[in-house]
Amino acid sequence: MKYVDPSGHCVQYGGEDGNPDELATCLDAWNALSSYYGQLLEWENMPNEYLNFLLEKASTEEIVSILNGFGIDYTIEETLTGPPRINLSLPDFDAFAFGGSGNVDLPWFIGAKSFVLGGEMVINWESSDITFFIYYGGGTTVGAGANPSGYLALIGNAPNNSAYSGPFVSVDGTGSAGPAGVVAGRAAAPQDLNPFNPPESAYSYYLGYAPGANASLTVNQTEYIPVFSMSWDRRDPFSLGLPQ
Repeated sequence: MKYVDPSGHCVQYGGEDGNPDELATCLDAWNALSSYYGQLLEWENMPNEYLNFLLEKASTEEIVSILNGFGIDYTIEETLTGPPRINLSLPDFDAFAFGGSGNVDLPWFIGAKSFVLGGEMVINWESSDITFFIYYGGGTTVGAGANPSGYLALIGNAPNNSAYSGPFVSVDGTGSAGPAGVVAGRAAAPQDLNPFNPPESAYSYYLGYAPGANASLTVNQTEYIPVFSMSWDRRDPFSLGLPQ
């Protein structure tokens, strides 16, 4: 104990000259990281040696940095009534998707109409489903142009992929000039269109590459149709079930 590194490791907080509040804060972060690994890998596959190493050698800030690297918004905040504590806010996304589409946006003098046709492969880590959807639709636009796009999406409120079927309203912006281009937007059920209200049904945020010639802001009504689905085992990602 005489040679404990005084730089602020979890175990050091509990030494003879340690601060029990700092120890509790550090252990809160370490427990949150352990819980994350438990949900991700299931408890029988826990990296116990690595977690024990962090408990002995890592500081609170280093553990929080690892959590933030996993996309977990974990911050240490001062409170008015007590010692520094840690607030944990886990992302509520259930699935991710990669997809592609083709868009045509007509200028105002010929109707200000938008048309889209595309497909998405949705991988759901809640239900262990993999489903390919096609979607089509149209709506209104401000701007004009045409372009293909490839994108990634994060999907929430989707305990299984069937919750992602049906009508959506997408709001996105596209800027394309030859090989350079980007598209970003949000898709939600019609009743969840207001972004300031928590969505009750499935929704997604997407960002992608969109070459072509386009500068537009569009609001499209689309219909998502599942084409085929299969299951997978989170413990063995290459163990796929038969298409359904």
